[in-house]
Amino acid sequence: MAKPLSHLGISARAIIGPSIPDSIVLSADSPPLRLAGLARRWPVHLQSALVIVILAVAIGSIALAVLTIGIDLQKSYNEGWNAYHAARVAAGEPLYSGDLHRLVNYPFLSFVLVAWLKPLFGNVLIIGRALNLLALAAVALCSALIVRRLGGRAVDMVFAAACVVGFQAIQATDWIGTNEPQMLAEAFMLAGLLCYLSGPRTASRLAAVALLLATGGFVKHTVIAIPLAITIDILWHDRRAFAVWCFWLGAAFALYVGATYVLAGGDFFHELLAPRVYHWSRIGYHAKKFLIAFKIPILAALAYLYLARDRVTLLRAYGVIAFAAAMIFSGGDGVSYNIFLDVAVFAGIVAALALRHWSDRLASLPAATVLIAVVPAIIAQPVLTKAPQTLGPLLRYPDTMARYAAQQAAFGRAKDVLRDEPGTVICENLLLCFEAARPLVVDPFSTQSMIRSGQLSEAALIGDIATHRFAAIELPDRIFDEDRPGQITAYLRNQGRFTEDSLRAIDRYYRPMTVNGAAVLYLPR
Repeated sequence: MAKPLSHLGISARAIIGPSIPDSIVLSADSPPLRLAGLARRWPVHLQSALVIVILAVAIGSIALAVLTIGIDLQKSYNEGWNAYHAARVAAGEPLYSGDLHRLVNYPFLSFVLVAWLKPLFGNVLIIGRALNLLALAAVALCSALIVRRLGGRAVDMVFAAACVVGFQAIQATDWIGTNEPQMLAEAFMLAGLLCYLSGPRTASRLAAVALLLATGGFVKHTVIAIPLAITIDILWHDRRAFAVWCFWLGAAFALYVGATYVLAGGDFFHELLAPRVYHWSRIGYHAKKFLIAFKIPILAALAYLYLARDRVTLLRAYGVIAFAAAMIFSGGDGVSYNIFLDVAVFAGIVAALALRHWSDRLASLPAATVLIAVVPAIIAQPVLTKAPQTLGPLLRYPDTMARYAAQQAAFGRAKDVLRDEPGTVICENLLLCFEAARPLVVDPFSTQSMIRSGQLSEAALIGDIATHRFAAIELPDRIFDEDRPGQITAYLRNQGRFTEDSLRAIDRYYRPMTVNGAAVLYLPR
């Protein structure tokens, strides 16, 4: 129990006034002080509760991807493409064969990893999806730990994980829980950044960082922001360590180049760097879409980076390079919304640092303490405002799963038809042909990309169509719109896997047959 002031020889009456007796006891446990402490703490408690709500919404937005990991449907075009090439590696084929009709413009590591896991788990599709989800968990965890290394509180760590997951679900839902290695590349890159921030720039630490970043780069080569940001940070702050860093980064790169030729064979650089048609209009489209969706978190991040004092070189370089690289790559033929996922990860990390910064600023303003409680909702605004859209399929779970079951049944019937079809088959749905045990002879996207860039002749492909080289050609829809004769359907016209001339040739020399609503097979006339 606290002692009266008289114990110290001080009269309470002398300090407070004659109306207050000397025997009054002032204690930290007294009700007025407890209430005052509670009044100071309630915004912090409410802030923590709101962060938990945001985390729950973010997890809910990816829950369906987790629950449908075993569904036998193609979630994205890349699923079948990745499955084919991983299976080829598992069968001992060289990954980089030089065949431009089935070009491999990804580094080798994800295919080799799935191929190595195939004897243990069997299904390359499920292995790829599981790796994607495990990588997403690693991305969230590494982001939280990076925030901690940069001075964040426990609540900021949780907020970082929530924002990273929620922002990715908004930006590119179809790349979560799918057989696509970008998330795995992100995980290795963030692990490298975490390692870099975890101690001094010793030679051993720089070697570990270089190996982690090179691993990420040889999973997917478009995730370049973190390696360049770390390089700039070291050059800016420690010129002596920069030479050591360059040595280890070069050594890690050389190691993986050598491993590529040993494990994947073929002309690696020729296929990886094969030219693509560039669409300048897509740069503005993708950038505008991203900025509109994430305008408030981006403004919060920019304000924080302007005012911040710690690690500003690293963070600013990371953000600028991530956004610039996404814009540049977004013009490439076939590039989609996933190219901005690296920027979404950066935005989630800096959003958590901004939460700490603005909470501290607002704490000094008694009239604005209520804002401490709601600032997470302001910074993570997209996660909350998009919740009806991202959580909708999960909230309608029985109807969603019933729809998936019907699609899966139709997919299975189409697969049975393709399995029995003699001769060479082309599939727009690559997973359909893969599971029907049909070899990959022509990848529609790679073939059309090489035609558009002048590396292949479209006349040769049309000649193969005219001479019925293919026993069947699978498309997701009929070529011509039934309501507008002569007009190619919007999906086939816009998805870019067959040119208009190729589609018209298919219609001229082949007749359509619908397979239970799951696919349209074009058979020779």
